[in-house]
Amino acid sequence: MTPLERTLAKALTEVVIRLDLSDNNAITPEGTMQVIEPVIAILDDLSAM
Repeated sequence: MTPLERTLAKALTEVVIRLDLSDNNAITPEGTMQVIEPVIAILDDLSAM
C-alpha cells in the first residue's frame, strides 16, 4: 500500500467510524465539522509527501 493509499484509507475510516457512532440528531453543521476536521488534518498531511 502506498503512502497516499494509506492516508486516504485512514481518512475514510475516520469518517465512517465517527458517522457510525454518531447520534441521528448529531449531523448538524457543527456535528459535520466535528467529523470533517480530523479528515482535513489527515488529508493536509498529503502535502508533506
